[in-house]
Amino acid sequence: MGGGISRLFNTRDSRWKEIECIKGETATFGAGCYWGTEHFFAKHFRESLLATSVGFMGGKGDKILLILTRTFNVDTCATCTGAYKNPTYQEVCTGESGHIEVLQIKFDPVKVSYLDLVKYFFTFHDPTTRNRQDPDVGPQYHSAIFYHSEAQKATAEDVIKRLQQMISKEQLTYHLPHHRYCERHICTTVGKATHFYAAQKEHQQYLERNLISYCSHKKRFIWSSKNQQAFEA
Repeated sequence: MGGGISRLFNTRDSRWKEIECIKGETATFGAGCYWGTEHFFAKHFRESLLATSVGFMGGKGDKILLILTRTFNVDTCATCTGAYKNPTYQEVCTGESGHIEVLQIKFDPVKVSYLDLVKYFFTFHDPTTRNRQDPDVGPQYHSAIFYHSEAQKATAEDVIKRLQQMISKEQLTYHLPHHRYCERHICTTVGKATHFYAAQKEHQQYLERNLISYCSHKKRFIWSSKNQQAFEA
């Protein structure tokens, strides 16, 4: 393992509980099992990420109005209320708490843009399967982007709109035929970030420490010149 990526992991090891206090811009993504989400982002962006932490967001204990993007239309979902605060991994796995497994990132916008993070988010998971990523099934695995500013919200919605157009027009070139999205309509949720509950330490950087562990994520496509051209059209 190279020195640069080792330094990144050491920084994240020592400060994952304090991620909200670390200087930098914040991004939060739910792409199925958070082990793989963290692994893919950390491997791809390396030193552009100041810190990462896996945990939970949303849930019946937070008030959150979600915007569901279905093709180009916007639907609303009722505000959730309840009593689940600081949920355990076991509670989230029941699907009853309403939380989503997420990765929270602190990044340097000089080194990497939020647009690049959002675009990469769609390359390694399937945003067309609601509450599921391959064999992982449940509301905690829903595809979601939690925005921390109106600018982030606008960026996320624009990427979804453009990617949906590519899918509808069959312009998206996949990495391999069997890595295609399962459906034709993106169901990724875009909602305002609420309280982030960090998962236990043993879940942080899990796949970096357990290299042969299960991961449902895979490279579905890359932003090749062909895909980028279709995205910008």
